[in-house]
Amino acid sequence: MSPDSDLSGTASVQKAVAALSIDPLDTTIQPPKFVQPHPPYHVYPAKIHAARELTKGGAEKRTYHFDLDVTNYPDEDFNDFKVGGAIGVLAPNEDSVVDEILDRLMVPRYVRDKKTLMSTSNGRWPTVWGDEKPRELVTTRRDILKWCTDLQSYPPTKNVFRVLAEYAVDPIEKKVLMFLCSAQGQGTFCDVRTGPHVTVSQLLNAFPSSQPPLEDLLSVLQQLMPRFYSLSNDPHDSYQIRDSKQHRLIEIAVTVHETSDWCKGTRTGLGSGFFERQARRFLRAEAVGETNPEIYIPMFKGLMANPLAKEFNSDGPMLLIGAGVGIAPFRGFVQRRLKQANCANKVWVLQGIRDSLVDEIYSGEWGVHEEEVKRVVQSRRGEGRYVQEEVRNQADLVWYIANAVDGRVFVCGSSKGMGEGVEEALVDVAMSKGSLERDEARNFWALKKEAGQYIAETW
Repeated sequence: MSPDSDLSGTASVQKAVAALSIDPLDTTIQPPKFVQPHPPYHVYPAKIHAARELTKGGAEKRTYHFDLDVTNYPDEDFNDFKVGGAIGVLAPNEDSVVDEILDRLMVPRYVRDKKTLMSTSNGRWPTVWGDEKPRELVTTRRDILKWCTDLQSYPPTKNVFRVLAEYAVDPIEKKVLMFLCSAQGQGTFCDVRTGPHVTVSQLLNAFPSSQPPLEDLLSVLQQLMPRFYSLSNDPHDSYQIRDSKQHRLIEIAVTVHETSDWCKGTRTGLGSGFFERQARRFLRAEAVGETNPEIYIPMFKGLMANPLAKEFNSDGPMLLIGAGVGIAPFRGFVQRRLKQANCANKVWVLQGIRDSLVDEIYSGEWGVHEEEVKRVVQSRRGEGRYVQEEVRNQADLVWYIANAVDGRVFVCGSSKGMGEGVEEALVDVAMSKGSLERDEARNFWALKKEAGQYIAETW
């Protein structure tokens, strides 16, 4: 965003607003039209068809399942929903967080939802991947904060502290802020950035005498970007009848990410927190007897050619290795495979979980041959092993698939711990079964990755 952005409410601006078309979209359920990912994939408010919590009480992390109705998603050529594909989700900031910031900045309530003209001098903001150019857009202050500005995911930059210092009235606050911007304060500045992320709300509460104009603050904050979630079903075969009509569904699983918070003790991630709020709203509505609740997820279909989807299309043997919610996209793979006669006995799953009693997601939902294709490894129950240990135990199977024509080894989940551990386990398998040195074994898997036979999607 350019530092010259303007959100003024003068008569001349109001005249310009009247001359421009007003965005007719309901921005309580989806972002303004100018917040689009990349043409032609505009954001679509997908109605929640069903929602449920996959984990049980006592699980370290909460995971939710969603059925999203995409029956009326706009058609685009050559980009249908695919097994292993991912959707982008434009998750907004929570309304209470937006209001708190507007309160701190002393923005009057009567102008927060009032249409105004916003001008930028250059850049892509507030679009996601639009052209870099000046823009004049009709919007509201609330929509800009809610849909376009990341208020919690990034640590503050020196530019943020400079803006706060410029408008700080209290001399001690100004001195602290200037110190954080200076060379002498570099160490303290780094400590602030490397600890738990300091939110915009926290900064405004820490330095209450600083109330910069909204446009100045917007010019130094990060853009709110989409979050991506893999499909957990075979989207070609997922339809349900409701209201005497056939509805097409896609399914995803979302694990709630939590971190420490200065005010509430903990806070949820921006994307996963939004999903949890929507899931709870849906479940509350169902609990009181409401049928067909009007609750939406703003999403777009733009990642159907990601590595998981792209490399799925082969008839060769397939080994799927994952932990936690990383196992979700493999459910669609298995559903598709078990329907194909020529792929019988050609798919295997190694699933790592903590405790099968509370956090084994999708148990019993993989297909009629689930027990034959899936091996579950628990780290907090019974013998207490991790999925990478099972990779070593299944060395013969791993080596067979790695060297088979069109064989594929997929890994999906957290890069820290699971991803790194599985990669080392695969290297150990290549060393033991292929009589390779460690460097040769690493190169073996690097070549498999180049050939699209070893696909790792970790975060």
